[in-house]
Amino acid sequence: MIKKWAALVLAGCMLVSAAGCAAADKKQPAADTEVASAAAQQRESWSEPYQETVTLTVARQSVAYEFPEGDDITNNIWTRSFREKMNVEVVTDWVSDEYETKLNLAIASGDLPDVFVVNDVQLRQLTEAGLVADLTEVYDKWASDTLKSFMEAEPTIFDTAKGEDGRLYAIPQLYSGYHPDLLWLRNDWMEQLGMEAPETVADLEEILRGMKEISGGYSYAVGQDLELLYKLGIAWGAYPGFWIQEEDGRIINGSTAPEMKEALKAFSQWYQEGLIKSDFATMNFDSVKEDIVAGKAGAQTSRSSWGWVYGVDTVKNLGTDAYFMPCDIPTVSGEKAVYPINFSNKGYIVVNKDCKNPEAVLSLIDYYVYVLNDAYTDGSMTAEEIEKYTANNMQHVTAPFAVTNSMDDYGRYDMIARAFETGDESVLETSIAVECYNGAKRWIDEKDPASVGYALQFGVKGCGMEKASEILKEKRTINSRLWGASPQALLDYGTTLDDILLEGFTKIIMGAEDVDYFDTLVEQWYAAGGQSVTDAVNEMYNK
Repeated sequence: MIKKWAALVLAGCMLVSAAGCAAADKKQPAADTEVASAAAQQRESWSEPYQETVTLTVARQSVAYEFPEGDDITNNIWTRSFREKMNVEVVTDWVSDEYETKLNLAIASGDLPDVFVVNDVQLRQLTEAGLVADLTEVYDKWASDTLKSFMEAEPTIFDTAKGEDGRLYAIPQLYSGYHPDLLWLRNDWMEQLGMEAPETVADLEEILRGMKEISGGYSYAVGQDLELLYKLGIAWGAYPGFWIQEEDGRIINGSTAPEMKEALKAFSQWYQEGLIKSDFATMNFDSVKEDIVAGKAGAQTSRSSWGWVYGVDTVKNLGTDAYFMPCDIPTVSGEKAVYPINFSNKGYIVVNKDCKNPEAVLSLIDYYVYVLNDAYTDGSMTAEEIEKYTANNMQHVTAPFAVTNSMDDYGRYDMIARAFETGDESVLETSIAVECYNGAKRWIDEKDPASVGYALQFGVKGCGMEKASEILKEKRTINSRLWGASPQALLDYGTTLDDILLEGFTKIIMGAEDVDYFDTLVEQWYAAGGQSVTDAVNEMYNK
């Protein structure tokens, strides 16, 4: 998609009248949403400005970003660009830091803005009540090729925006892309031990024992939520908190599968050996990070962003040799691990059924996608110009029109890898790729601590995105069987069922209960509501 936005700005654009979605009378006939407005019919492309001003009302989640002087969430570079380049005025009906609560009240009353973001449950409610527009034809005609390519890359997420009739009722915002949790090991300690990345759990245990001797304390980092152990569960074929399908076809929670018992048996042994900190059950995320930064542990799980979350502070505190490097999670058998993918989507952009210009919504989404993905490539905008749209996370303030390229990090990694391999920087086709490449070079050439995140995610041999790309290319992933909206029974229980397992697993790991207590715990979980939740998941998804 090659568009020259600068050429599309109408010099001295006269704002003659406001003919938009925000009609004074909300009770417009449904037919108004089934045909494009006269203003829309005068446009041949989603990138063309309207001849007459179109107004869209929106609802927004409060944000805590630092705006340039004079700007705020309702008036900023994005809203001004929408007005100047497409003659679309975005008017904010309300802003709330309790967005979901206020939106639920608005849904109940039927007093809804033209455009807003909903979750999967709200989408289902709105679709069933007939309160949102059918976007099927609007999307087909007005969505840009780039936006459509995002959806084609995530067909199973795109399908969740459709009703039972197969019609499209929302635009998924998608997410930042699948990033598997990898095993990260402190590099200088690995060199000191003279060991390679582990292929089996036995290899990992040997590394952890060696790291414990180096640290003088423990070696594997884990906190009270057990997440850093849960992510390691695939080493035993366990998928805690993940809905899996058994051989008989029934869907169950992976935390209750026999493989989880084997993982807990190993974790309990690690605790007894001192490989896990004795008071881990009192440690929150900040406490875990403090220990990593202080050099008290040398192993943990993390996504490709380890360098940003932990790395900058670690190398500042311990020196530039103390960074961690990622590797595949080893398995008991030595076979390559299979990684879980949970359903992930930031939200769904929906349009009020009474909106007269639903195609305007697609145009603003398309402009957002264009600025962040194509404007640098086609030369319409410089990196400095694009940065004005993204400085201090400004790209997130326009949530009702924001859609993320879920493959962006992978495409960026491919460009950066080619640039390092060939020395040809012209392959860097986006401004963010240039930024990440230059950041990685600063770490490689100067060991700049502030740039370690770029290098460990994108720039050095064996970086996080290299490992993640290998996993996807080798198709070593499995999707959760809970894909899309959760059944109401699961929502009603909240964290209650998870808390039962967390408490019981912690007891097993710390030796307060032996590993056979797992069987009793699973029975308690089913009795406390796990059975009804499991039945509801099977009823909704086991088709």
